[in-house]
Amino acid sequence: MRTVPGTSFTVATGVMSGAEEERSCYEGCESEPVTTMAVPMVDVRHGTMLSENLGVTAGLHLLAGPYVAKTRGWRSLAVAYGQVSWQSEVASAALGVDLGANVAAPVVGVDVQPWGEGRWRPNLAGYARYSQPFVRGGEAPVNGAHARRASWDAGGVLRIRPFMAQYSYYRQDESVADFPMIVEGSVQARAWHVVLVGVDAPWDLSMLWR
Repeated sequence: MRTVPGTSFTVATGVMSGAEEERSCYEGCESEPVTTMAVPMVDVRHGTMLSENLGVTAGLHLLAGPYVAKTRGWRSLAVAYGQVSWQSEVASAALGVDLGANVAAPVVGVDVQPWGEGRWRPNLAGYARYSQPFVRGGEAPVNGAHARRASWDAGGVLRIRPFMAQYSYYRQDESVADFPMIVEGSVQARAWHVVLVGVDAPWDLSMLWR
């Protein structure tokens, strides 16, 4: 939710736990609490400051997956996004949009870094997003789960560069989201708690020590 000049990236993974209508599916589905590995977050972006306070960012969510892209197959591999931020050294507010082959998602967020910019100084951001597919239905469900359904998610991110941790809550308006297990079968839920940890850094890693 803050424009960082130059090219940077995020790579993160973690766990997700069902929060509503949970069930596991293997030769049939049974209602029970479910937990699984989260879909990895891979994000590449470039930011530019247009003035002292106004910044713009453009990027790609890679390996986005069907419940971010709202479709399956190769079209779910990437979702583009852009944002405009108004920021000072301490706080920022941003408005953006995600655009994919079958999704448009407005995003709003805020960002604070009480001790200003600098290496090892904490940065805390919060966001909310509503994802609406261009085409609903018309796609075969997977174990009764539909990807082409509207959803919303919101959460917070703590960054102490080059590290980050994120919590988010995801919920579909209709149907459940289905995620394959490492072994056979899958887990499903309409809503999910998602916790990620990873690296958030400039493309030129030498900048971390400048």
